Amino acid sequence: FSIIITVLAFGFLASDTIEPTFIFLCLMSLCLIAKVATVADCLEGFCNSGTAAIAVLFMISKALELNGVIVYITKYLLGTSKRYIISILRMMLSMCAISAFVVNTPIVAIMIPVCETWSRKIEIHISTLLMPLSFAVILGGTITNIGTSTNLVVLSQVEKYYPDTTIGFFDVGYAGLPAALAGIAYLACTAWLIPKRKSLASDFLEHPKEYTLTAIVGKELSGKTIEKAGLRSLKNIYLFEIERGEEIIAAPGPETALAIGDILKFSGKIDQVKDVFSIPGILPESIEHIQKIRGRPDNRQLFEAVISNRSPVIGYTPAECHFRTKYDAAIIAVSRQGEKIDKKIGEIELAGGDTLLLEASSNFEERFEKNAKHFSFVSKIGNGVVPTYSLFKLCFCIAGVIVIVAVVIAESLDLFSISLIIFCIFVITGMIDFETAVKSMRGDVLFQVAAAFILGTALQNTGVATAIGNVLVDIFKQGGKFGALYGLYLTTVFLTALLTNAAAVNLVFPVAISFINSGYVTIKATVVVVMLAASCDFITSVGYQTNIMVTVPGGYRFTDFTKIGVPLTVIVSVVGTLCTQFFFNGGTENSLPVTPVPA
Repeated sequence: FSIIITVLAFGFLASDTIEPTFIFLCLMSLCLIAKVATVADCLEGFCNSGTAAIAVLFMISKALELNGVIVYITKYLLGTSKRYIISILRMMLSMCAISAFVVNTPIVAIMIPVCETWSRKIEIHISTLLMPLSFAVILGGTITNIGTSTNLVVLSQVEKYYPDTTIGFFDVGYAGLPAALAGIAYLACTAWLIPKRKSLASDFLEHPKEYTLTAIVGKELSGKTIEKAGLRSLKNIYLFEIERGEEIIAAPGPETALAIGDILKFSGKIDQVKDVFSIPGILPESIEHIQKIRGRPDNRQLFEAVISNRSPVIGYTPAECHFRTKYDAAIIAVSRQGEKIDKKIGEIELAGGDTLLLEASSNFEERFEKNAKHFSFVSKIGNGVVPTYSLFKLCFCIAGVIVIVAVVIAESLDLFSISLIIFCIFVITGMIDFETAVKSMRGDVLFQVAAAFILGTALQNTGVATAIGNVLVDIFKQGGKFGALYGLYLTTVFLTALLTNAAAVNLVFPVAISFINSGYVTIKATVVVVMLAASCDFITSVGYQTNIMVTVPGGYRFTDFTKIGVPLTVIVSVVGTLCTQFFFNGGTENSLPVTPVPA
């Protein structure tokens, strides 16, 4: 019976026609009806400390995201070199390092717009950056126990079957780090082979509107020339005038020095407007209005709105019509049929048909998209242009992550306990509000992880896992210890390509017990290999969440991942398995069968 329901579950998961969570719930029901598993077996995944740790780490990662940790780190790590190899190496190495300690999904979510801006600055096609970005964060997740949620699922299996076994925080890194470096070296040499495709966004921005925007110079740029401030390297946007008190500097040259309070007037495309404000010391003229927008600063968004011909603001400047108070929004830039408007934003008399670039709370579109009296068109563009991060909060969050890593390494507390303590401190100190944290927990992922436990439990309880494991051991032991280890890797990576990561781990781990009991593979070697194989799916665009996330903005086709991913999978599997064999599978540990704790 357990074989039949496993095959059915396998088929439905591979077909991708039904939600995995629902498949596992049905599997639970069938196991209870057939008495293959008990109620306690079905609820085991929900009570597991590994599952709980994943939930808490999702919330901690959200706090890091909201307080700008990833943005600030990447800002100083990416650089401005236009040499392709150097640029892509810096990006992959920095993202690999960050993802060793932060759940990789929010990293990619934040880095997609960062890479779009960065690609314009260094003149590299976006599609040659996003796939390596996804692969780099996947590789980085194999360096520590908390790098991916998959690693925590594996640890939960260790806790279930071998509770007396301790897996060190960096144990997986003995194989994961060399494999990651080998993978990054391969990607740096072959990323130029990635097709330069157009995304939907690039098609839309083929002929974008020309905006006029004004900015204020802060103390960071005082005394610097326009060229040294980075204002000459901006693409598709140019500085056409500086207003300094009563003095007007038209068409300023690269050697013109900037002063605090200078009003800079730019003309350029919408997708480059945010590039201007990414430069430290450049703030929108409307910064005071932006800071008065209601709601949390991290909840602000950028919108494009076209003024209706019946709008009550026509003929008035933003100040005269109390624009910020009326709409709870601040004007960043104005586009008027390609015309260059030689006025500050606050002095422009608004007209019907003007397109405004606005920073507002996230519900602005909902409030005004159907109100034709005010705006004939409203569209969300992206996150706000003004950094809202506190340096204190940023440092506080980084310190929290350092404490988690240090405590887990010292084995003073388990991962769940210290993560929960740090999360509570984050909420109490205002690093993140509890409601936002709860929403970030990714209930779909957590439910899949918890419900997938029943798959392995059913196979273990009925003896099917042992039988399959013995067959695989007989096949792969012909290659000795390394052959058995590599066979376990191939089995896991094959299941991962077809199923979810959690399902693959829960299915393969009970089978792996036979490898351990054969004496060919140690417990630690098994854990490390399964962590590597279950996390490293590079072959398909749907095999891993980060691959899915970069597919649309990168304009990739399904086969693009296969062309680059198959050789990468071979390199990572060989390097990772060799290192695992050397560090964890060469001694006498587990030379005799090890009996797991009954499921």
